[in-house]
Amino acid sequence: RSAVRIDGTTVHELVRQGDLIADGITTVGQFRSSSGFVNSAGQVAFAADYTQPSVARQGVFLATDSGTTLVAPGLLPSGTTAATNMQVVGISDAGRVALTTEFVGGTDPLSGVYLTGTGSPTLVAFEDTATPVPGKFFRAFFSEAMALNDAGQLAFMADLSDTANGAAAGRGIFFYD
Repeated sequence: RSAVRIDGTTVHELVRQGDLIADGITTVGQFRSSSGFVNSAGQVAFAADYTQPSVARQGVFLATDSGTTLVAPGLLPSGTTAATNMQVVGISDAGRVALTTEFVGGTDPLSGVYLTGTGSPTLVAFEDTATPVPGKFFRAFFSEAMALNDAGQLAFMADLSDTANGAAAGRGIFFYD
């Protein structure tokens, strides 16, 4: 398998499963979905397994004609727990990538929404934390109900609860700029 971009009639292979990326230590493994996202600059964002010496995780990559970069490693800023089920939900014209992820552990793994790019990941929303609406907490996120525009603004739907780790109590649509 490989990540490719098609310009008219030309196919550009950007990275292939098993390739060592430019950092010299990260090998791309199995792609996590059959789709990626491309922006107007030709950058392609996708989720894949990866390995580094003595490490195997999931991550999000940004690929261009000049190389591939791991922009969201499996350890995200929420702590030291490994991420699973990473899903890319969009890429802006500036190369900011929106993604969702779940974290290993417990009967109800925590989930989060992030934006990343050439810098470190930015946490947008995290399960069991307070929403901007008083008295409500994020309960779950829907990667299929998210949109990232070319300016890097993100809209997303989330299940809500009335307490941290509480039962679902409605849904909300949120905007991050």
